[in-house]
Amino acid sequence: MQSDGTTLKVQAKAFQSKSDKGAIDYQLTDSSGYISSVFSINSDGEIEALQSLDYENSPQTYTLKIVGTEKSTWLSSASQVSFFVWVSRF
Repeated sequence: MQSDGTTLKVQAKAFQSKSDKGAIDYQLTDSSGYISSVFSINSDGEIEALQSLDYENSPQTYTLKIVGTEKSTWLSSASQVSFFVWVSRF
């Protein structure tokens, strides 16, 4: 996983398939197992916030489960990621 400070990026490799260049579908759930209403993940594996994260009013730590499923074989793998939101002073 990589981060540029605003976007987290998941890097997944195909299990077996080379015919569709290892196309992967991603699903993102929160710590309760529900589709996240705060974050989304696109087809490139980039996780973005759907709303502003307020350090004082939002949770300061988020835990998400990422499931990557290879389109051609339906093989999947899951990973859990936790991250902390902090106040940046310029």
